[in-house]
Amino acid sequence: MIREWPSACRRVVFVAPRVPEASGGAVVVHNLSVALTGQGVQVEHISLVPGAWPEQFPTHVVDDHPDMQRRPSFRGTRGLRNRSRGLVEVVLKRIARVRNHAALRQLLEGYGSDTVLVFTHVSAKIAADRSGWQRGPHGPLIVGQHHSQFESIDLESWLRGAIIDHFQDLDLFMALTEDDAERFQEILRPSCIAMSNLVQPSAISPRDKQSIAVAISRLSHEKALDVMVRCFAAASARPGLEDWRLEIHGDGAERDVLTDAVRESGSQRIRLAGHTDDVHQVLADASVLLMTSTMEGLPMSILEAAVMGVPTIAFDCSPGVRALVGDDSGFLVPPGDEAAYTEVLAAALRSPAELARRGAAARVRAESYSPDNVLRAWGHALAACYSVRARSTRQSPG
Repeated sequence: MIREWPSACRRVVFVAPRVPEASGGAVVVHNLSVALTGQGVQVEHISLVPGAWPEQFPTHVVDDHPDMQRRPSFRGTRGLRNRSRGLVEVVLKRIARVRNHAALRQLLEGYGSDTVLVFTHVSAKIAADRSGWQRGPHGPLIVGQHHSQFESIDLESWLRGAIIDHFQDLDLFMALTEDDAERFQEILRPSCIAMSNLVQPSAISPRDKQSIAVAISRLSHEKALDVMVRCFAAASARPGLEDWRLEIHGDGAERDVLTDAVRESGSQRIRLAGHTDDVHQVLADASVLLMTSTMEGLPMSILEAAVMGVPTIAFDCSPGVRALVGDDSGFLVPPGDEAAYTEVLAAALRSPAELARRGAAARVRAESYSPDNVLRAWGHALAACYSVRARSTRQSPG
């Protein structure tokens, strides 16, 4: 076990909306779990609903049949028989919710002070609170996380209020950057600190770079991949850049929108490559990673690219993106400025030597996010929490 890890902590349990899956938060959980297990710390996952892929760590699934809860019981039904069936389904849903709450409560009550519960999203903490579980003075430490920048809490009407209501009893809250931690500290009582994501080293060595730009992203609205398509099509249409191609890896709700954007661009050198299970293999030949998101936390794709010596071109949309790209390991573009992005992209594609130089700098920067460095930071943070608890126990009456 790493020297800085508190001896009082023998188990870390990640409580997540859904693991494993392709989201950045789930990837962070996976990387941390691999690193912790390698250091002799026991790791478990609690997933509110079944993950998208086979489980790689001991996993407790709270609701095995989430589709039943989402399915309307009465909408569009006619006739006494159908309405009777709907009524029966309502009763079954309520029974299932009670059963799920009881199962989650019993599970959480089984953990003692040698455990750290990490709620990776406030929705997981909401489920725990609704189950009737209550933390005790000798129970596990409780850590909350938010895997995006502070401003993202206002994108959904319920999110800010939920964080304020359900994250006040934590021992520690982890944001992705110092800037975000300061902002969260304004609305939360527990200590808020910056804790970086962790990136695993690659077993694959970078190969000779090709005229390939890549994107590794969930196909969702905030990723603005249609902007990427337009910018790449415009930049690569310029003289001397005809050999460049763009491969977009990922899947999601915006696939049809992105398919239309590729068709409308008129470019024959943009490919929707679908989900990949081997990010490092995808990046081994690439020369540059493209990101056009309007909102980000501390993007894993930038870190994974940096490990492979691949620089990133991104909109300057968050403190996390600025921390990873900086002035030397990629290119930052004013948020939402498509014309500027196209010009920066075209200039970068014309200069393989500059891409290689910034890629080398990105690789050096990625060392700060190595498993050893991040786990050391986790160890220091948790040790401080155990110290606070010990002082509180000594000072309490009786």
